[in-house]
Amino acid sequence: MINEIRKDIINKMDRCINLFMQDINTIRTNKVFPELLAGINVSYYGKKTSLLTLANVTVQDTSVLKVNVFDPSINKLIEKSIKNANLGFNCFTKGDSIHVSVPKLTEERRKELIKLVKKSAQKHRVHIRNIRREANVKSKTCLKDKIITKDKDYEIQSIVQKLTNDYVKKIDNILLNKERSLMEI
Repeated sequence: MINEIRKDIINKMDRCINLFMQDINTIRTNKVFPELLAGINVSYYGKKTSLLTLANVTVQDTSVLKVNVFDPSINKLIEKSIKNANLGFNCFTKGDSIHVSVPKLTEERRKELIKLVKKSAQKHRVHIRNIRREANVKSKTCLKDKIITKDKDYEIQSIVQKLTNDYVKKIDNILLNKERSLMEI
């Protein structure tokens, strides 16, 4: 019973950490990486399709991404989608590929991005704590239904609390690393 609850909590909390990582990986630092374009959707044959499924995105140099579109006939469509995403990127077509120029971050923009990252971290900390609350309610219900003893309930709650502390600490460490990378010039 305890191992079941523990595995369930670890799975849910790992999922939460992964979602947090996905969230903040789309927030750019001064380094360019293909995932900067992950949130861009292109209207392709009437459906919203992720840019990353329609093209291969590579880093050309420190501030330029190269987008090699699988179907060159939609270059203009992709270029328009990148411009409409309001990410502040400049793009131009060169041959069969699209080059996306990513400007350096200003001090003001860095601070805005740090606020965004902190907000996301707080949202995921709350989610971790909600997982803890659900596990504690489940444990109390089992105690009330006499499925487990008070000792087992206490043991479960202490395991849940330790896991919660560990995962909140992971979020804090990820947040700290992202803040550092955002403040690098």
